[in-house]
Amino acid sequence: MDATSLSQTYQLLALCARVERHASFDEQLTALLRDFSAWDTLPAQAERHGLGPLLWYHLREAPIPVHTRRALQGLYLRERALTQIHTQTLLDTLEILDRRNMRPFVLKGLALAWQVYPDPALRPVSDLDLFLPKEHILPAMTALQAAGYQFQSFSSGAVHLPKGISGQAPLRQGVSVQIELHHYDPTHRVLNDYSPDDEFRDFTEPPLRLTIAGGYVYTTAPLDTLHYLMRHFVRHLFDSRLNRPISFKWMADMIGCVEKWAPALDWKTLLQRDPLFLKRLSVLYSLGPAPDGLATLLSLKSPAPMGRLGQYPQGWPQWPFPNWRQVGFWRYVGMTFAPPPEWWLRLYYGLDEGSVFWHAHVGYRLRLVHLMSWALFRRLFSLSHILFPDFSASS
Repeated sequence: MDATSLSQTYQLLALCARVERHASFDEQLTALLRDFSAWDTLPAQAERHGLGPLLWYHLREAPIPVHTRRALQGLYLRERALTQIHTQTLLDTLEILDRRNMRPFVLKGLALAWQVYPDPALRPVSDLDLFLPKEHILPAMTALQAAGYQFQSFSSGAVHLPKGISGQAPLRQGVSVQIELHHYDPTHRVLNDYSPDDEFRDFTEPPLRLTIAGGYVYTTAPLDTLHYLMRHFVRHLFDSRLNRPISFKWMADMIGCVEKWAPALDWKTLLQRDPLFLKRLSVLYSLGPAPDGLATLLSLKSPAPMGRLGQYPQGWPQWPFPNWRQVGFWRYVGMTFAPPPEWWLRLYYGLDEGSVFWHAHVGYRLRLVHLMSWALFRRLFSLSHILFPDFSASS
């Protein structure tokens, strides 16, 4: 795909990464479609970002090519069938755990599909994310294994449980749904710099009981949900790259939740927990307009539209070090320390316009040096265990 087509596609996907339509959205959509030309590649890009059904929802009455309309409708119809399978698998899984007095939270995915979207099939789901207390992880896994679920193996002598344990539910209509059992442990660390991994921290509000498809699930309260969604988004943003981009469906989740809950949400508490939330939200709303009244309610200051949308930092660590052979060592070094795109910097760091230059040329590069130091330290530490096993054991 050429640069013009990619830019057009990302602009359209970013604009349509929202649940509800409003007047300003319709105006921008009409203007964007007037000159849009990347129709042949649009469905594949939409599917890649988990936005196929939602894009069909927004474009179903627009004057678009027939072949594109049919492809997007096919993505929606496929997701509608999968949503039924995922939903029933979720209810069956929760029933197994409920019989053992375990009631996990359902995170993002299906919980948001049923809670925020007008049709749950508009929000594609790749797996079922369940959050439990640490002490429930192994009993939950045992209970599900007894019911025919298959889970990944891990060392029984491990000091710490993995933060997420993956399993597969029994086949349903030829589909095996992936289950992820998550918990929070303050000893978990992010591998790239050995900092605390706080993705599943701070679920402090009373849980929300949600009715779906004749059953019910527990999920996080709105304030906890928004706090978690932004943490999850930023955590994955650093590792994203052109061939593994940040998903537009996560943007749609956040924007949909904000617009649904904004009038009743305790924003003061949320901003105490995440002071950068509104700055990052403002960047998302620079990609598509906020409905009337929301910008005033939240004092959003949308930056001007930013170029290089859909481009990412290149070089290390997004491209592992052995990849330097593909482009040459010094070019690889130059790519590594090149300033990231403005939209990426503003989202990752939660920046105002005046701070972008410093973070692009100084802050980001200092962070890379920090990460490289940790990577080198871990490599040397591992090598010392191999070369001097007796010394390592005695120390």
